[in-house]
Amino acid sequence: MIVELNFHPPFLLENLMDEKKQIICQKNKNAGLFAFVIKGAFEMEGRLPHARDGWALWDTGAAEMKALSNDAIILVIELPDVSSS
Repeated sequence: MIVELNFHPPFLLENLMDEKKQIICQKNKNAGLFAFVIKGAFEMEGRLPHARDGWALWDTGAAEMKALSNDAIILVIELPDVSSS
């Protein structure tokens, strides 16, 4: 499933089941993404975060994530584009 962050504020709070994949497409391709795992485990862009892990991605445009546990919950926020400042 592909989810586009085309709404304001650009964030996604998602509850995924085991092995479900999702692709997150940013509205602003120059912006970054911040992800925080609330519950469970994920695989996202080569990283394997677990509950209470957070990280930021830049220059991605889109990111693929997969839940590695049942009822995994992740928060994804599009960061503002700071390259034009």
